[in-house]
Amino acid sequence: MLNKYGRIGFAAVAFAMAVFWTIKGLYIPATAMLIGVGFIVYGYLKFGTVYLAFRQLRSGKLDDAKKTLNQIKDKDKLNKEHLAYFHFVWGYIFFAEENHQKAIVEFEEALKGKIKTTHDQAMINVNLSSLYLKTGNKDKAVLKLAAAKELKYKKALDSDIEALEKQLV
Repeated sequence: MLNKYGRIGFAAVAFAMAVFWTIKGLYIPATAMLIGVGFIVYGYLKFGTVYLAFRQLRSGKLDDAKKTLNQIKDKDKLNKEHLAYFHFVWGYIFFAEENHQKAIVEFEEALKGKIKTTHDQAMINVNLSSLYLKTGNKDKAVLKLAAAKELKYKKALDSDIEALEKQLV
């Protein structure tokens, strides 16, 4: 996924190619290129930044993810899935910054949305369990951990779940 400037550059080159092909009388490829540029611009404006921020988060680039999410001017225009991941990424950012209350709010909002995979849902619940434990709400921590364990998740979460179970006993 290209960053903001990469997308602008790619769209500019594609647009220039479309103009060149139009001048040369190649209208079908020029039209196809313009439609492609339209999709790039639409994708960027609609939800591209959320996906980019999620990828940056997975790469451990929290500052980049934060900058990318801050580019979204109106989160209410995102579809349900992208809005859920918008909250998911903010939850991780706030968790890393040890802003536990904001992280809880963002993760809870993410769970209300359309999280794509059960593994991602389980990760959110595990993180919420950890956050509730850190903020002294052991009952909610137990509930969120139980919710995570009911979902299908990758083995990478096993150690986190085991560690939380030991702390909750």
